Amino acid sequence: MKILMVLTSHDQLGNTGRKTGFWLKEFAAPYFVFRDAGADLTLTSPKGGQPPIDPKSDLPENQTPAMARFKHDSEAQKALSQTLKLSDMKSEDFDTIFYVGGHGPMWDLVDNPDSIALIESFYNSGKPVAAVCHSPAVFHRVMFEGVPLVKGKRVTGFTNGEEEAVHLTKVVPFLVEDELKRVGGLYKKAADWESFAIVDGRLVTGQNPASSTAAAKALITLLREGAVTGAFAYFAGSFSTDGLTPSRFADRFEEVNGVHTGFRRNHAKGLGVSGFFESNGNGVRLSKATVFEAGRVQVIGRFSLDGGQPYQPDRPDTRRGLGLEFSLPHGELWRSAMISFPLFPVRTPEIFTSACSHASRTPRPESPIPPR
Repeated sequence: MKILMVLTSHDQLGNTGRKTGFWLKEFAAPYFVFRDAGADLTLTSPKGGQPPIDPKSDLPENQTPAMARFKHDSEAQKALSQTLKLSDMKSEDFDTIFYVGGHGPMWDLVDNPDSIALIESFYNSGKPVAAVCHSPAVFHRVMFEGVPLVKGKRVTGFTNGEEEAVHLTKVVPFLVEDELKRVGGLYKKAADWESFAIVDGRLVTGQNPASSTAAAKALITLLREGAVTGAFAYFAGSFSTDGLTPSRFADRFEEVNGVHTGFRRNHAKGLGVSGFFESNGNGVRLSKATVFEAGRVQVIGRFSLDGGQPYQPDRPDTRRGLGLEFSLPHGELWRSAMISFPLFPVRTPEIFTSACSHASRTPRPESPIPPR
């Protein structure tokens, strides 16, 4: 697992005369999440060398355990002091890219041609991309299949309220929240300064410094899920010359886990699907469920046929099943399953209506409450 972490080289806070740079917590927290997960880390910045630390991020009131750990870790300090030049980085050398936040990126990364090209290369290669706090702004000029990368995707980043709270609304080149909305992102946020991270497909974003750990962990989870899927596909034979058949799919399960009492051979006759559920928001009038809020929700699922045999034909009378899992914010999962086989004990709606009407007119005998 190889992760490229990108930091700013910019140290001037607009025309204020004050210093800026990257926010130390937004580097330290993800750095140790990644390293503890066994990742091979490479640090880079536009100019290379030691990137500037925003002085405010290292004030006594902003200290965190991850920052304290960094200050006692010579390996981490050495890596930070020797970042490689961004223009020399190639997506094929890494599994993902993570942008560290702070105000600095607003000047040297959001419109950086090398950065834009690198993100597009990662995403076009099927790899996840991630950013936290101000750094989701680096996606505002990134394109995918002819449209902005964030268009139609759930994203977050430093809020307008948070920028106003630090009195820099008129200093930054643009507001992250407004810009993500302008280019078509489905912007989401929690209360100011609370931890909040979103995963939409292969795009991971975190709202603020408090979201650094959550965003990093979400990226690790995404990488591991991809690795498991790829490994299974490989060992099951989908990349071999003889290909993956329904029977070999079931055989591989039995080789690894044995024949489970609840396993059926016809599970091999199925089709995995992944995509998104697009909600127009009208459902909130009927339900408070998060899945009905306006926006895009990631979905995975499986379509299958019955019959008990891997090669069961898809005839008109074949029963069909569909299972779906909706991935909601904060890690919440919704699962739903449907089957085409009718569960009513009658053949027609008329018979069902008649039966209901008859049941409502039939007096029920009183029965005593059974002893406990």
